[in-house]
Amino acid sequence: MQTGSCTSSPSTIPIGLESSTTLPNRPIARRLVEQKIPSSGQLMADGTILIDIRWNNWTHTASPSPTQIKELFRQHPGNLIHINLLEQTDMIMSPEDWRCELRSYFNIFLEELPRWRSVKFWAPYLPRECFIGRMYLKANSLEHVVLVGPPSFDLPAASHMISRCWMNSSSLTAFELLTKSRESAGSMIINPRHYLPLDNIVALQLRNKLSIFECIEILHRGRNLSECLFGNVTASTGVLIPIRCHLLEKLELMVNVDDYKSSKEVLFGSLFEAIRAPKLRHLKMSNHSNWDSDHYSFMTFLKRSKCTLEALELENVKINGPQLHDILAMSPSLRILKVHGDPSQNPQPFTHRIMWYLTRSPRNAYLLCPRLEMFSVNETVVKDLPDGTISKMLFDRILVGDMKMVWLKFRRSVALHRSADAATLTTEDSQKMWKVVIDDSTTSAREWAQMVHTVFHRVSL
Repeated sequence: MQTGSCTSSPSTIPIGLESSTTLPNRPIARRLVEQKIPSSGQLMADGTILIDIRWNNWTHTASPSPTQIKELFRQHPGNLIHINLLEQTDMIMSPEDWRCELRSYFNIFLEELPRWRSVKFWAPYLPRECFIGRMYLKANSLEHVVLVGPPSFDLPAASHMISRCWMNSSSLTAFELLTKSRESAGSMIINPRHYLPLDNIVALQLRNKLSIFECIEILHRGRNLSECLFGNVTASTGVLIPIRCHLLEKLELMVNVDDYKSSKEVLFGSLFEAIRAPKLRHLKMSNHSNWDSDHYSFMTFLKRSKCTLEALELENVKINGPQLHDILAMSPSLRILKVHGDPSQNPQPFTHRIMWYLTRSPRNAYLLCPRLEMFSVNETVVKDLPDGTISKMLFDRILVGDMKMVWLKFRRSVALHRSADAATLTTEDSQKMWKVVIDDSTTSAREWAQMVHTVFHRVSL
């Protein structure tokens, strides 16, 4: 692979400036330097070119323009390319009004298909006429594809339309279909293999509506999958076949919001009965109102897979105390535990018994989660416990444990004045021992997710 030239400092070079110094032959993080963004693009520290198209309502133009991009590619013929053409939220024109310019962009992009490293496209901007009847060059360097669309948009159909861009590409390892809402429409295309590049994919994120049957088929065909997220799962109608997911380490399952709100029976148990995942380490499940029907299947899955589960995240999963105890007892290697309860559930899963077995004590011979490093609950899931129970459990662990982070998803303005747990955990001495977040904002959720990634992957790094 050829790389572009740049100075020896880790700076972003405005495209068009020449330099005679090449980068060392070693991995360098793709990073930008805080300087004025040139209108024609950016040369990254690793020699790749970043094209990030933005609309300007003052000039009523997009930058960089197709002409600027074409000249940029001509000046740097050996550099790989990252393309971002996402939703222009400030644009007052519709995609149809912008169609002519979109065709110009994509005709240029498709001519440089062998140089694509990653692409992020807003699916309604994809001009069908640019992709139909075209001869495609091979995308030998393409690693990451992201397609984003509005809730009513058929993302799988868009993916199918442009799928020849990555056909037979052995370099593509990450693929994402993202919708702006979890209440998205289903696809006219039935079989996922028509629109997903499953042969070499390692990381897959799908937020379009899929049945349990389609999820299992994807896991079956994606033999190299290590991380997989199904963010909009609905009920299954197909016949399920047993499969073995040899490399799967992380699995996220989220029930379709409409099905969850209506308590429609969407059984993850069908999936757990069908698969074995001996390397599964991280499991996240959300919006499940029928756990009583799935609990036995899930416990059987854990026993059959013999996986070492290290991270378990449950959000709005209607699980009871004995069921939660069963799972924690079966997972002694857990380092990360998050349980955020559903307000409609009564009683909640965190009981006195659960808290006793999570508390380090000479009298507790059956300690749950002895390796716990991260812990998160919301106000709902602990509402049946006396105030102060959570902080006592955590403090009893701190002297002999290795806690990295505690996230109480509480309303901060209320918690700091009325919660003994919050008051105890936010003292100056507590903050020296661990990271404590008491907040219910999306910012704290992102902070938690980042810490999970850091803790979960620190061994491999």
